[in-house]
Amino acid sequence: MLESISIKNFTLLNDQIIEFSKGLNIITGETGAGKSIFIQAIGILTGDIAERDCVRKGQTVGVIEGMFRLNNFDVLSDQLKRIGIDCHQQESVIFRREIKLQGRDRFFVNESMISKTNFQEILRSAIDINSQHQHQMLLQRRYHLNLFDRSIKLSEEVEAFREIYINLRHLTKKLRELRAVYEKAHQKIERVKAEIQEIDQAGILPGEKENLVSTLKQLRNADEIRSILLQSQQLCEQGDRSIRSQISRLYKFLQKLAEKDSGTSGFLERVNTVLIYIDDLVEELRKYEQSTDWSPHRLSETTERLHFIQDMEGKYKTDTAGLIEYRRKLDEEITSIDECKTKLDDLEKAWLANYYDMLKKAQILSDQRKKGAVTLQRNIASDLRKLAMKHARFEVQFSDNSDVVWDPTCGEIPVAFHDSGFDQVEFLLSANPGYPLQPLADTASGGELSRIMLALKQHFLSEETCVIIFDEVDAGIGGKTATSVGQQMKRLSEKKQIICVTHLPQIAVQGDRHFSVIKTQDSEKTSIDICALNSKERISEVARMLSGDQDFKAKALAESMLKDANPD
Repeated sequence: MLESISIKNFTLLNDQIIEFSKGLNIITGETGAGKSIFIQAIGILTGDIAERDCVRKGQTVGVIEGMFRLNNFDVLSDQLKRIGIDCHQQESVIFRREIKLQGRDRFFVNESMISKTNFQEILRSAIDINSQHQHQMLLQRRYHLNLFDRSIKLSEEVEAFREIYINLRHLTKKLRELRAVYEKAHQKIERVKAEIQEIDQAGILPGEKENLVSTLKQLRNADEIRSILLQSQQLCEQGDRSIRSQISRLYKFLQKLAEKDSGTSGFLERVNTVLIYIDDLVEELRKYEQSTDWSPHRLSETTERLHFIQDMEGKYKTDTAGLIEYRRKLDEEITSIDECKTKLDDLEKAWLANYYDMLKKAQILSDQRKKGAVTLQRNIASDLRKLAMKHARFEVQFSDNSDVVWDPTCGEIPVAFHDSGFDQVEFLLSANPGYPLQPLADTASGGELSRIMLALKQHFLSEETCVIIFDEVDAGIGGKTATSVGQQMKRLSEKKQIICVTHLPQIAVQGDRHFSVIKTQDSEKTSIDICALNSKERISEVARMLSGDQDFKAKALAESMLKDANPD
């Protein structure tokens, strides 16, 4: 339970500690006394935006603290343990928010500073604030499904479905992106294949162009080259004055020398080696001249091939080596496109598998909702009878699901689906006999909305909630209806601690503890106090609420109402 609220340097509120009791806590006061400022402080404690001007003038830091008693409320301890704060051995835990005039606000649990996100998440689940604004949400169909799911305790199942739905949306985004990549790549597949075929048919080899240039130079000088080859052969071996003849004569002279002087035999061997080289050279010159195709046809072929390679280089804007490298990259591009197609096929299979899993879970949710709706409708009708709506009928209407797609187009989530399934629900009400069920926006008055919300509240409270705050949700009701609402709040407070801001004495007398908001003003300042009332003060406050005065009759009636509401 919320044990106390401590407020310091916050707007017009005097620094004070407000200690609550378990059960039903009532807060009353004159119109304009400052009750809304107290609710604002609670909202800021739970993480609402704090304007800088809420810090009292002349101060730099405003502080709001909430002390929670942990007895029999292990859920809050478990939530704190998940963020690294162990409170299981403590009786109480203090949540503190420091509102700084300059800089960021700070958030503490006991004396440990934590993030705003964690602070806000824990306190917003622990404190359930209800206001006229929340009642107006009942008039808007888009909020009904969430309220309904909470009422029939489907929040965990919906959250599990939401994870599947979000994952499918993620897959859908990936699928859309991959399809775009594949389609863009596939558009050039024919060009890539044509280029591969063209380059392969060209059969250009490394160094071929250089060889062709050399060959072309050779063929263009064929006559001169052949003439040199023939003359070289003749010079080496033809006639008495040929190189071979002259060296042969030298050989004979050295042979005679070796006969006379054995030490010169080495000269003879060297000359013999020269003769062998001459013979080899002549043979190679002859073979080269005879084996080479010196024909004009070869010249034409070589010229044509060189021009073809040059044209290919011009077309692809690169040299021969670049063409060969480009051909390799084309292979990589084909491989990449094939891999992209494989990934696309796999992703489409995964998408369909996830879709049908989502569809299955959505159907299960829908079945659970329809089953839960029967019980909820009966319970709400029973609760409304206790709230002076004896003939009320309440119904949860489900939308037609004929637009649910059982055989979807892969990659397109049907519009029927949302993050809570494919159901759409709307609350219908008939407040009086003989009138048909109609949407709340068309039939429910402000007082009826208050009672419907109070009836629903008993069914969708979470385990994490330890205190419910009702902020003037009694608008539009009075008389016996107000008494019924007060009694229902009293019953609800047996399950959860309640803090109720009210103008109605019928509700105020049901409280276990009563506070009055008092505004004092003088020429220099305005201040607000929230005071716990004793029995005598409480009679006076209820009398004021009854008649505006605190005369004998009003006080007598107030005392009677308090005794009737609290017979013990």
